[in-house]
Amino acid sequence: MIKSLTVRYVLPVIFLVFGIALALNVVKYSVLSSEYYRIGSGGMTVKEKIDMAVGFFWQGFTLGLVSDGSDKVANIYAIFAAADCYEKTAARFSWILFGLAVIGMAYLIVSTYIYHQPISGLITGFIGISFLFLLVGLIAPIMSFYVYGDVQLLGRCIQKYESKGILSAAVTLYTSGKWVVALLIIVFSVVTPTIKLLLTLTAMKAPTVAVRRWAIRVIEFIGKWSMADVFIVAMLLAVFSLSATPGSSEGSDAQVGNGLYYFAGYCILSLIAGHLLI
Repeated sequence: MIKSLTVRYVLPVIFLVFGIALALNVVKYSVLSSEYYRIGSGGMTVKEKIDMAVGFFWQGFTLGLVSDGSDKVANIYAIFAAADCYEKTAARFSWILFGLAVIGMAYLIVSTYIYHQPISGLITGFIGISFLFLLVGLIAPIMSFYVYGDVQLLGRCIQKYESKGILSAAVTLYTSGKWVVALLIIVFSVVTPTIKLLLTLTAMKAPTVAVRRWAIRVIEFIGKWSMADVFIVAMLLAVFSLSATPGSSEGSDAQVGNGLYYFAGYCILSLIAGHLLI
């Protein structure tokens, strides 16, 4: 009896708690990395460049006794080093979360199809993992852009950095007056996925057959728009790519962020959960 309760309730709760903690850490360090890259690539004003040049002059004039110029350069490099460290930390937590999700899904599949546990446990587990993936997918950056250039006294470094997630893109579009596009992003990438997962869970735990049928009908209706969220994200990626087109004298690089992978994971798992339910 105790073993059965442990398997059915304690282990899922432990997995959920660890999953939430890992998801929050992925979001936290992804956002910190983006913020530090943004600060480091903010560029220097004319006054700051003059101050750095004067600092190097006094450093050479005093034979290194005054290290004003080196200190300013060291501060900039320290900011980029912190950004890189946060980026690697986010990647480590991301891999751990992915591994935990794979272990959890394997456990649910084995329990359902080999040990003949109720399929409701499998669907509920997939919904829980989908929620975690959706959380990371909405907040973490989906793409980052780096524009490189030569800066006097610093050499080749990041001159411009831009990173966008789904929610941050919606906020940016809204504040810039493009509220229709922002509304579409919120509806199809935030509201609709959340409602779909909640309805799937409602159908699983419905107190009556009528409630279950109603929830399934709504899920089937939403399913007709199931690719709208993917389309919206694809449009965002295209817009970001066009906006990051470098000038003729600059080099650039674009990297896909954790948010895109997790949003794609949510799309796949939510489709599987809906298929198993219906």
